Amino acid sequence: SRGDINNVYIDFGTPAYSPKGFNVNFKYDKASNSYLRYQGGKANVDHETGAIISVKNVIVLITDVEGPIDQYKHMAVRTTGSGEGYYFIDGTAVKGTWQRGELAAPFRFFDGKGHEVLLNNSGSTWVSMVMPGKVGWK
Repeated sequence: SRGDINNVYIDFGTPAYSPKGFNVNFKYDKASNSYLRYQGGKANVDHETGAIISVKNVIVLITDVEGPIDQYKHMAVRTTGSGEGYYFIDGTAVKGTWQRGELAAPFRFFDGKGHEVLLNNSGSTWVSMVMPGKVGWK
């Protein structure tokens, strides 16, 4: 069954670095069971095909983000350990956790009851990592 979560909002701004146009929305298209990516209010299109980027799963991992750490405004993002996770699949939202032991290990995703999250494997997945309080949906 498909849910009614129509819009996932991700804020990539930080207190030290908040460029315009870095906020992202994934708009759920129930007919294709896909999330369409928008950045800065505009459709985010594939450079090669000109088609809007479309994915079957949107994963948002909450972690520590520091920076900018250099003159190019790169950010340092913690990718090991654990944290909150939000999984948007088939128009639904699942709040849970993520875990990763070391850099070479795969990420593991869990729902609120500790069960592994099953992704829609009929398409691609977009993963975003942000600080707490930077994701929302309706």
